[in-house]
Amino acid sequence: MSDAHCNKLPQRKALGLVTHDNTGGPFVVECQGCGEVYPSFHCLGGDQIADTGDYDDARCPHCDQVDPEECDNAALAWNTQQLKINELQLRLNAADQLNDELKSKPADSRIITLSGCEFSEQELIGTAVRMVTGTSRRGTLRWVAMKDAFCCGSGVAHALCRRFGFDPDETVKP
Repeated sequence: MSDAHCNKLPQRKALGLVTHDNTGGPFVVECQGCGEVYPSFHCLGGDQIADTGDYDDARCPHCDQVDPEECDNAALAWNTQQLKINELQLRLNAADQLNDELKSKPADSRIITLSGCEFSEQELIGTAVRMVTGTSRRGTLRWVAMKDAFCCGSGVAHALCRRFGFDPDETVKP
């Protein structure tokens, strides 16, 4: 049985789901004041009034309208959720695009002049990562060779390899 058809009320509420089979529990609410559609557990109030056995009125969390009614328009409930999904998808796509742009943009690095030639720090380190050689006849793992060449730890050596597009676990020959 899928989570959406779960009959256990605590599980259904923890997932943010509403009832679909009149078994009690949260349901979809439509506010007559502001027109918002939301699950009933988002309503304000509705708490027990001391020891009277009576309950406080439920209120809309958006406009404070008293006693919003159960939404009997399935299409409205569906469309409301779909609009939220669409908005989240747009935000996710924008974040993915920004992430891709940041990954593809070369990092700013200083320019160094050596023997009259200008090199960026990025170029020098990238060349060193590409040209590193092993110390054993059978070969050496690239990250081990990087660790020795740069006098750094294994984590930095792995990160350097990945940063410049090399597999840290590939074998490099002497």
